[in-house]
Amino acid sequence: MLGNDLPYFAVLNEKNGNQVGTDAAPETTLTSETLNTSDNNETNSANTTYVSGESFINYKPEKGILVRGFKEKPKEFFTFDAELTIQALKSKYKME
Repeated sequence: MLGNDLPYFAVLNEKNGNQVGTDAAPETTLTSETLNTSDNNETNSANTTYVSGESFINYKPEKGILVRGFKEKPKEFFTFDAELTIQALKSKYKME
């Protein structure tokens, strides 16, 4: 945030859950044909089978967070001071 000249930031939205959706397999047509010949006779038969598309439910886990930086401290909601946050984290985790 500081690199973009944004000294304040806020966590505006957090998303935690699952996205549920449905999908369907395509419909399928199966055709079989039989040709029988005996004593100069030919018989031809065909069989067609339609298989409808099967539906199934899918789950997609979602996790997300929206953090926005500000040039000026907004009064409408809580914001963090980026510099103070950086210093506190560096001190706690003994970072330079």
